[in-house]
Amino acid sequence: MLKVSSFLLLFLGLAGFSSFEAKSLPCSQVQKDHGIVCRCNATYCDTIEPPGTVTAGKAVVYTTSKKGKRMDRTELKHSSSSNGE
Repeated sequence: MLKVSSFLLLFLGLAGFSSFEAKSLPCSQVQKDHGIVCRCNATYCDTIEPPGTVTAGKAVVYTTSKKGKRMDRTELKHSSSSNGE
């Protein structure tokens, strides 16, 4: 019984950890002389959501800007051009 309980606890712990990893944590922005930076410390650091499974005809783009965007995730779909190229 102890082995089964230990296995279940390990499984549930890993399942919780993997679901935590799949979510993004936003940037804790700090304004500096040269622009905005993300603050990381012992209790918090931003993360990005992994692209996951990207299906055919799609792309995942992460955008960062000087104005404050930090790894903003966008999913793009391929579209055919009107001139057939």
